[in-house]
Amino acid sequence: MFEIGLSIVGQRRYNQERIDHRLAPVTFANYLVSADFMEATMENWESEFLQMFADVVLTTFLFQKGSAESKSLDGNEAVDRDPREARLKQDAPSPVRRGGLSLTLYSHSLSLALLLLFCISFALHAMSGAREHSILEVAHGGHAAALPRRRRALPMRRSRLPFLRRPLRRWSRARTARARHSSIAHA
Repeated sequence: MFEIGLSIVGQRRYNQERIDHRLAPVTFANYLVSADFMEATMENWESEFLQMFADVVLTTFLFQKGSAESKSLDGNEAVDRDPREARLKQDAPSPVRRGGLSLTLYSHSLSLALLLLFCISFALHAMSGAREHSILEVAHGGHAAALPRRRRALPMRRSRLPFLRRPLRRWSRARTARARHSSIAHA
């Protein structure tokens, strides 16, 4: 339901921005595959997955008196039992029977899955945002931003992202000037 509203309102806003930039409006079908829609969707999913991850992790540690979602403050519950004690039961899940790393991953599977979904939505949000930024830059006569194609060793010597080139160039010049000044001062 939310995605339907997001797509309808988003297309209207996106087309108005395109008209303001002297670009042709897009159809609803084209908007659904645009970087703008992808960025808005991934931004929403990113915040949702981060919120769910935090909720899962924090509710394992926090207790709230009278809350239906919280464990009882008095005594132990079934979820408090050590899963390694159920190793010999036939109906125990296979990671519990195997133990070790598979049990650890199984014990944290929900939080790990939500963290992975957050990371994926974060990456997709960044990529679609860079693509949308490139579209607007080209519309204004600038250059498209490019995501790095491969990892580089830190520190990054030259940025492939145009909006980072100027600050990195200033930083490099200032560092070189400081090095020259200190070498002259020590000479």
